[in-house]
Amino acid sequence: MDRLKFAMTLGLASVSCALTAQEHRGTFETFDSDGNGSVSFAEFQENDTNLLARIDTDQNGVLTLDEFLNTGADRGPRHNNRSGGSGGHHGENRGENSNQATKEKTEEQRTARRANMSERATAAFQEMDLDGDEIVSVAEFQEATFLRMDRDSNAVLTVEELRPTRGHHGKGRKGDRTPPA
Repeated sequence: MDRLKFAMTLGLASVSCALTAQEHRGTFETFDSDGNGSVSFAEFQENDTNLLARIDTDQNGVLTLDEFLNTGADRGPRHNNRSGGSGGHHGENRGENSNQATKEKTEEQRTARRANMSERATAAFQEMDLDGDEIVSVAEFQEATFLRMDRDSNAVLTVEELRPTRGHHGKGRKGDRTPPA
């Protein structure tokens, strides 16, 4: 998953990931302050729960590339060592050389994935940095988040668009759209 999608999902998850359908409706109603059944960019900005703060590690109100790249970096691999003896594939004992080769291959794959993710995250960060000053302000982050969530590009969010997408990899930001004021 590219880092922009991850950041947007993280932001969205901080608002409504664990909500049930009814709780989700309540969150939507909170964002929809005028009660018209949709959330405009202005309403989104007014009701933002400071999504940026979750990844702004130095809490200075802006996001740097390093902060963006380090989002979720503490996670690491799920299983560093599998316990359970020295048995190899299908019960064979392949020995230490085979295990070392497997570990090296796995580490090479992780390194390649990290490099790929870093490259995509850098591109996503640069896309969010609308003024090119190498920092993402709250306004830039909100705009990027809003545009990412506005799947039908109609400049408003619906209850369905505010619902987190699971297993769906939508398209990235669509052109140079700007949400209406």
